[in-house]
Amino acid sequence: MTCRAIRSLKGRVLLVLGAAITLCWIAALGVLLAYTLRGQSDRWDSKLQAIGTKILTSIPSNAKLKPSFDQGLQLRDENMPRDVSLTFQVWTNRKNLLVRASDSPHKPLLPSFQDGFTSSTVNGERWRVFSVSDSTGEVSVQVAVRHSVIDQEIRHKIFAMMGLTTLLLTVAGLLMWFAVTRSLRPLTTLQAAVRSRRKFDLTPLPVAQLPTEIRPLVESFNHLLDQLDQAMQGERRFIGDAAHELRTPLSALQA
Repeated sequence: MTCRAIRSLKGRVLLVLGAAITLCWIAALGVLLAYTLRGQSDRWDSKLQAIGTKILTSIPSNAKLKPSFDQGLQLRDENMPRDVSLTFQVWTNRKNLLVRASDSPHKPLLPSFQDGFTSSTVNGERWRVFSVSDSTGEVSVQVAVRHSVIDQEIRHKIFAMMGLTTLLLTVAGLLMWFAVTRSLRPLTTLQAAVRSRRKFDLTPLPVAQLPTEIRPLVESFNHLLDQLDQAMQGERRFIGDAAHELRTPLSALQA
């Protein structure tokens, strides 16, 4: 923005509004980023906890648990799940893998078997893990989701929110620019009226449609025009009287 635009009233107002919108955009993005990160983490943690506890409580307490690595039942093609980001493991005595999902690693998702949420790295891949054990500590269920899936969802939501926030603030900025331009239109009209006047036209400028903030300035200018008009009228009277007084001696000299 040039120095000329900054000196103008419109330029200053637009500069302040632009700075305010920019600060609001930064603040909104910061709040949305924090809210999205926390919300996505809590949502996945709640999902992992619900699945893990349901798997554990569905195992009969008097069942004879033996490891089984036979091929699992197959689903029909139309029933194949699209979301394969979740996986689980069921362990006995923290060393025997009882059952696992087909895409789950053979190693424990959480080697410490500590109940609760944590992040773990297995075979070079990071997982968000929820581990839960029964009251005896004999059976442990570990449910996990790849961190890459959570990060991807967070990125998508952040980009979507950034786009929406930018769009809304852009619309707000355009509305503010329109409001400022429309509010300053009386000044442009006043400038055109002054420029279109003929020489020595000292009639007062109209003040009926002017904003309250500009009206005192125009009224002061009209008062100045009235004083100038009175001075010019007095000068015309003086010249007229002087011409009348000189007319008789000139006539006598001509005679």
